[in-house]
Amino acid sequence: MNKDELLEISKNFFGSVFQVENVSEKIRNLTYREVKKVFSAHDPRDLDCIIYPYEVLFTLIFLASLAGCKTKDDIFNFWKFNKQHLEKFFPELYGCIPSTSTITRARNLIAANVMQEKMTAIFGELYNKIKVKQNAISAAHTNIAQQSLAMRDVLACDGQEMKATARRLPNDERQTAFQITSIVSYNTGMTLGQVIHHKKNQEKTAILELSESINIEGSILTWDAINTTSSLIDSVVARGTDVFVSLKSNQPHLYEECIDAYNEYSKGNKLYKLGENAATGSYSYVSGGKYFEKSIVVLKADDCISSDLRDKWKSIQSIAFIHTTTNDLTIGETKTSFRVYISSIPLDLDLYPNESQEMIQISLKRWCVETNHYHLDRAFDQDGDRYEEEDAAYC
Repeated sequence: MNKDELLEISKNFFGSVFQVENVSEKIRNLTYREVKKVFSAHDPRDLDCIIYPYEVLFTLIFLASLAGCKTKDDIFNFWKFNKQHLEKFFPELYGCIPSTSTITRARNLIAANVMQEKMTAIFGELYNKIKVKQNAISAAHTNIAQQSLAMRDVLACDGQEMKATARRLPNDERQTAFQITSIVSYNTGMTLGQVIHHKKNQEKTAILELSESINIEGSILTWDAINTTSSLIDSVVARGTDVFVSLKSNQPHLYEECIDAYNEYSKGNKLYKLGENAATGSYSYVSGGKYFEKSIVVLKADDCISSDLRDKWKSIQSIAFIHTTTNDLTIGETKTSFRVYISSIPLDLDLYPNESQEMIQISLKRWCVETNHYHLDRAFDQDGDRYEEEDAAYC
């Protein structure tokens, strides 16, 4: 990154940052109250020789990363070009700028497992405070037990391949890339936790680990079909949350029975009565030069699943079938898709009068985790960095 580019991103970044009310006080509060509290005990440096407190180094590196700086030289120059601004945040530095070697040591200072555990704790605590406030607001307007699904937070879980960690070994074998699984809150936009693992099929374990580290009560968890198992669903539902998760043919018996039930509904089978055993809805919107039309049919799980499978999938209460028609307004191309979701949310129009519409919204909110992946790719250049060690992937 050249000097002109750094000056431009610095100007844009701090121009937007200082428009936020009391931003310097908020950043210092986060740095000294949260970061220092959880990381200071793990700083292996000689306290008598420290010039730059770790909580300051951590926050400044974090700010530089948010602004788009990736290398130690970029971060050094970011601090250099913004010396005047940064003195407002951290007057105790007296304008001193750490060397690139100090920046490198700071980035490698804390063990990966400590970093992951403590960052998850920080964001988990902040998320809990937000949930308490939101629940208080909801309670003032409606009975929490009867609130609309739209008022509940959707926690989207998904994994992403870290392409830069894949490499060819000396014996010509290929080492597969690490996977990073995240859990993202739609209502707050916060990434509540991340786990690094080696294989795609370890996402289920990662989701369970993440869900146990934060307060998921009252939320709605979503994930892809590869992670849809009865054991994972039962585990999270037992903790006071609901699920709305994809179902595909990797669960062949359940998928086939659900498709058979949908076909019977389409033929007009009287078992599936609208308003009692079925609900329908539709939604349309324009995004990215495309026009989307979605239609949904929600059926009761008891009407779709045989008694043998019902014992296995006991937490599932409803099945949602969503048809999507996508019209590309630029080239005039039309595509259709069909997705099946299973949910622990019961089909109850007395409790949820707009349930079908709200389930369509849940199916859209689950994509918020893809925004997280976009930031990792574009802002942090995840696929461009060549990680030589596992700890680097964690950081």
